[in-house]
Order: sequence, then structure tokens, then C-alpha cells
Amino acid sequence: MKPDLRHLLHLYYQESLTQQQIAQTLQTKQYTVSRRLTKARETLLKTLVQWSQTMANAPLTADTLQQISLLLEEWLKSQVHQPHH
Repeated sequence: MKPDLRHLLHLYYQESLTQQQIAQTLQTKQYTVSRRLTKARETLLKTLVQWSQTMANAPLTADTLQQISLLLEEWLKSQVHQPHH
């Protein structure tokens, strides 16, 4: 993942900044932050899907994709409570 997207995820999930706060910090628009967060999550989701297909050697269903997406979001949110390094 590109460093700028990783930084964006860090600000949003680990620093708990709002999209508006991130936009101010990065001197950009809130809608740009929203789109980039979506892209970052999609990148992670695609990577997880590719990994799961390789490991499970099974076709991907819409339900499986939905479950992976929900689990990814839960995992990202749980990172807020992790100590900062």
C-alpha cells in the first residue's frame, strides 16, 4: 500500500481524527479524504480477498466478500485502542 494511504489510515483509525480534521491537517478537502479512505480500505480488501482465495482455494461469493469487508472494518477500528508506537 502506498505510504500516503497508510498515513491516512493511521490518522483516521489510530489517531481517531475525523475526516474534516484530516483534511485540515493535510490541507485538502474533506471529500478528498473520504475518497482516499475508501480507496485505502478497498486496497486492503482486495489484498485480503486475493490472499483468502489463494489460501482457501475456493471461489469468492458475495456473502464472503461482505464478511471480509465487515471483518476488515472491525479490525481497523480495533486498532484505535492499540498503543501508539
